[in-house]
Amino acid sequence: MPESSFVPLFRSKSTALLFSLLGGEFGIFMLYKLGRRDGRYWLSLPGASSIIGSFLVRFLLLQAVLGTSLLQGRHPFEMGGVGWTAAHILGHSALIASVFLLKFENITWSELQLQTLSCGVVTVWWFAFGLLLYNVKSGYKGSFFSTLTGVQFSKLQFDAGDDATRADVFNEHRALWIAYKQEIVAWLAGGWTGWENVKPDWFTADWKEKFPDDMLPDLKGGGEEEGGVWGRLQRR
Repeated sequence: MPESSFVPLFRSKSTALLFSLLGGEFGIFMLYKLGRRDGRYWLSLPGASSIIGSFLVRFLLLQAVLGTSLLQGRHPFEMGGVGWTAAHILGHSALIASVFLLKFENITWSELQLQTLSCGVVTVWWFAFGLLLYNVKSGYKGSFFSTLTGVQFSKLQFDAGDDATRADVFNEHRALWIAYKQEIVAWLAGGWTGWENVKPDWFTADWKEKFPDDMLPDLKGGGEEEGGVWGRLQRR
């Protein structure tokens, strides 16, 4: 049985160049994310695991998006719209560069056939992408080119959301909301008494456990007495 024409890519004499192309894609993508202060992944993981997890998840997501064009990857918490589109430009460029620059062994296809196939696949993909943009609702077209970062999206959600939406902020890594921490403190101090009376579904003991300890002094400084928000959080 003839083996896949893509497996021998990893048996190339130019393996170093091949992995340089693969690593270069991710390196450029992360430089873009870090340059926009958007490198941290949104999951609220502790300590160094958040840094390691951010790199790992973003690497895997980049490969998933390049391999499947996963539309959900353009969410601001993931790659972002412009990051999603730029990743395809970069990935397709790397694909074409690899088939023109690398020499392959033990494959049944000629170099010309590989080059023709690669250029054809890329052309078909961009044609399909153009059709998608043409047919998608106008309100969603901009999502493929949005420069909104995870931090900016978190703030927009908090500003526009109701209490249940705002409560989700503690499911995000603090790097996404630390810039508007005092607004969160003011929201907590202003709504706590009412929440204790109404007991909304999200106002649970587990939710209260998500408060960072370093936020408690801010709540105390906001004027709450020992019997108020500060006192109740201390006794959680």
